[in-house]
Amino acid sequence: MKFEAASLLATSYSQAGNAQGAMSVLSGAMEQSPGSEYWHCRLVLQVASLHTSLQDYTSAHAALQQGADYAFMQRAYYTRTLFVLSKSLLFLCERRFQEANPLLQQVSPDIENWVVTYQAHLGPSMAASHLHPSPDLI
Repeated sequence: MKFEAASLLATSYSQAGNAQGAMSVLSGAMEQSPGSEYWHCRLVLQVASLHTSLQDYTSAHAALQQGADYAFMQRAYYTRTLFVLSKSLLFLCERRFQEANPLLQQVSPDIENWVVTYQAHLGPSMAASHLHPSPDLI
């Protein structure tokens, strides 16, 4: 409950234009949250988002890398991939393609393995219908 309250308070501060207050609340909550994987990752993503909104991309990248490292140590591989993809997306938005490419190559095998597993679980025809939109939706 306290992490959710911190997240909401930080959002309120941010919306009111008090980025420093938001960052202070998030930093304090993050110091206490390493034992709660969900909230720690969510708070790290919120910190990265705040840095991005302030156009402090260096700090946003650092927060996303911190999140990726934490998720890896927790063996939360989907979450780690989320952080790496978020970092890649930020590089792409900055038109820093040289930095984005190795990160995308790093997570590509994991994503491909998950797709194969997903297809094996659902069956090839069902998985194909989920991976490709129907023509009437295009």
